[in-house]
Amino acid sequence: MRSKIYLILFALFAFSCSSDSSSDDGNNNNNGGNNNSGNALLVSEILVDQGESGFMNFNYDGNKLTYISSNDFGDNELLNFIYTNNKISRIDRSYDTSQGIYSRWNFSYDNQNRLSYYEHCYFGDNNNNECESLKIYSLTYSSNNTVTYEVVGSDGEDADTHTLQLDNNGNIIGISGSYEDEDENGNLVTISASESLEYDNFNSPFKNITGMNAFIVWDVICRNESVYLLGFNAFNNCISNNVESSDETEIYTDTYAYDYNDDNYPRQIIVSENNSSYEERYDISYY
Repeated sequence: MRSKIYLILFALFAFSCSSDSSSDDGNNNNNGGNNNSGNALLVSEILVDQGESGFMNFNYDGNKLTYISSNDFGDNELLNFIYTNNKISRIDRSYDTSQGIYSRWNFSYDNQNRLSYYEHCYFGDNNNNECESLKIYSLTYSSNNTVTYEVVGSDGEDADTHTLQLDNNGNIIGISGSYEDEDENGNLVTISASESLEYDNFNSPFKNITGMNAFIVWDVICRNESVYLLGFNAFNNCISNNVESSDETEIYTDTYAYDYNDDNYPRQIIVSENNSSYEERYDISYY
């Protein structure tokens, strides 16, 4: 699929709505400059066509997600959503409900309703609700629309810090970070990487879900291989994604083409990966 640099940068992403888009009930009510005339829709289904098929079905209580059932190229998954004060406080993931919960996310928010801390616990195949591994994430917001993102494993390893740049609508327009790799002589070197994104002014499929934020769209809803290219579409819709590294060996550009319905939500998305002839198509339905 993708090279190391693309996967690492995509995995660096963790973000919630900026202070400009917070509300008392924890929703992201920021219009983001959207041309959002028409009805406020909720995504009901995403169908994937990438040579192999996949799908996601969304179920609600009002505007609150109750669960998402999906099939990722043959692998079934169920995500159950738990709310506290109209904010998503927990998400449980299972592959086979008879085997119990495979992993769990717990989310915490600051006094401006921004995601400030979360942890992801992997239970694995055990049924005693004890973590086999745990990762802890902290987000610190600055006044110039930057977010410092820190992650550390439960064993104290894998500690890392990265920086995200936001626009005034809460969209991620930049990600920067670094990773270690071996050069041609086998020496360990540090390579910096950056990612820049552009957006349209229309409604994303996930816009009207209660308590939704950009991190949850990426790391939970769109973490599966079949839909991960939609992971930045939390507020507006990504139209271009450019990735490059300091050693200039890894450069990617993805472009997105949209067909919108009468309410200015995408009903079809076609993604061209790295300026190649390979395309991925997503067909989207709404309630």
